[in-house]
Amino acid sequence: MINVSELIDDPDFCQPEPFQVRRQSGQWINNRFVTTETLIPVSGIIVPMKTKDIVQLPQGDTITGAIEIFTHCPLQTTRLGSSGEDGVIADEVTWNGEVYKIHKADDFTNYGYFYAVGVRKAGA
Repeated sequence: MINVSELIDDPDFCQPEPFQVRRQSGQWINNRFVTTETLIPVSGIIVPMKTKDIVQLPQGDTITGAIEIFTHCPLQTTRLGSSGEDGVIADEVTWNGEVYKIHKADDFTNYGYFYAVGVRKAGA
């Protein structure tokens, strides 16, 4: 297997500044879901996944976009905890002034990196 981990930090590919990951987790306390938030600076490669899509709905048009993220830090999607009560809320990545929610996360540590897909949260 080819380990490409050195490319994640290579200045020819890597973002010039670390991007911000907002990580939330939560648990039920007294019948109320309480979240905990952590901001994590992460280095890696971010590339636009495709051109912006325009979705035309009766309520109005929305513009979405997606990014691909290659990093040493595993990013998380929403999931229940092992007890079925606690859980993890999908990470959010801030890049170029936009916020993207992680919709897919894969572990490619055999090749030296983690891969994720983020979808832009804001629409116009």
